[in-house]
Amino acid sequence: MIEKIKRLLQTDETLQDLFDLAVQCDDKAKKIETCQWVRRECMKLKTAAALDLVYKTYLLEAQNGVFDSYLIYLEKDREPEKRFYLPRRAVLKPLVDDLQDLFDGEIDFLGVSLPPRVGKSTLCILFMTFVMGHRPDHASVMSGHSGTLTDGFYRELLSIITDDTQYRWHDVFPAVQLVDNSAKNETIDLDRKKRFPTMTCRSISGTLTGAVEIGTGGVLYCDDLIEDLEESLNPIRLQNKYDAYLNQLKDRKKLGAVELMVGTRWNVADPLGRIEEQYRYNPRYRFTVLPALNENGESNFNYKYGLGFDTEYYEDMKASIDDAFRSADGTYRYMDGDGKPMQLEVPKEQYDEVVDLMRQKITDNKVPGITNPDDAKDIVRAGHLTFEQAKNIAKAGNIDSLKYDAANGIVSASCAAGISFVIDYVCCVMNGLESEDALKSAGLNGIKTGGVVFATYVISSQL
Repeated sequence: MIEKIKRLLQTDETLQDLFDLAVQCDDKAKKIETCQWVRRECMKLKTAAALDLVYKTYLLEAQNGVFDSYLIYLEKDREPEKRFYLPRRAVLKPLVDDLQDLFDGEIDFLGVSLPPRVGKSTLCILFMTFVMGHRPDHASVMSGHSGTLTDGFYRELLSIITDDTQYRWHDVFPAVQLVDNSAKNETIDLDRKKRFPTMTCRSISGTLTGAVEIGTGGVLYCDDLIEDLEESLNPIRLQNKYDAYLNQLKDRKKLGAVELMVGTRWNVADPLGRIEEQYRYNPRYRFTVLPALNENGESNFNYKYGLGFDTEYYEDMKASIDDAFRSADGTYRYMDGDGKPMQLEVPKEQYDEVVDLMRQKITDNKVPGITNPDDAKDIVRAGHLTFEQAKNIAKAGNIDSLKYDAANGIVSASCAAGISFVIDYVCCVMNGLESEDALKSAGLNGIKTGGVVFATYVISSQL
């Protein structure tokens, strides 16, 4: 019947009939294939009924385990520029496909390495809400380097599940109910209360042994087990963290549980690096890396609506380190009179990445007198401004430049007001005014003078 209707001239009615048949179809693969066909035809018709049917196909696919469709349907009521997934879909779809394979059991382990602040953690949190809805009776665990991080996981999960104004989670899982949650224990239980809740968020340094379990069909999600560059440079702390991962997290997995490990790579000897070294040839283990720039030197993360980071941002980051080295021999150019390297200031959000690049330069013997890569953190200094703020300051008529000019204007105005106050006070006293009246007059004139200087400074700087 489905194939017969496909051969007809498609209308709103025939597409609705096809969708109804997809709903009734017991063959999951056929159900999804029919939904995809209907959606393509709906996009050709572009009638109101057809466009409404598009979201119905996404919903049906989401209910049948299609993660990409879940992400699209989940945010359907949000403003386009406030959605997480669709503006980033062109870039993140390969990672979504990897997560789909993890959900389907095609792989046992997925390791993800992406630059900071490009959406990897948010995507994986959404994945965990997908897993929770489909497998409410299977215990999963989310872990990270600190309780602050896992508290953020817990709150974001709870928001997605309970905030019906922003997310359509209950449309996808109408029969699944939130039965218990604890901010103190960072646990969420769906359908029924269990010894090991549907989700437990717990830092790697928290109570894990005997308190958590990753059940068959559940997911062990580890996000940024290494807190920062400083920790990654300490071999003892790295080893302790890896031992904690093995003995307190991995050891809690039951047969049939899968694992998702995400992070910004600081060191090849971090937990993700050691797992990759051990299992790189195992087809059940997959390691996904998306670099900042593609093969054409363009940003991989220049998302729609001004989200993410453009090529200029990453080029500036690279230039921050490249410009500090001589083109002739590649050595560090900023040395003081004693032959020691001077500090290099970079936009504050680029600090960690530039330190990592500086470590490589030290390893390549490009910083005279410095042989320890760990000294990179002492050479690179985080500035007070971000890259975007620095760009805005150079332009007139925006908040950042106004703040900057106002801060400098206050300094100039304070000096002018102080000088005016002293001179005016002395003159008033010499002219016979009482001290209290002289103070009032001098104070008022000082404020007027300072105000004029402040306004003049800011206006002239903006012109």
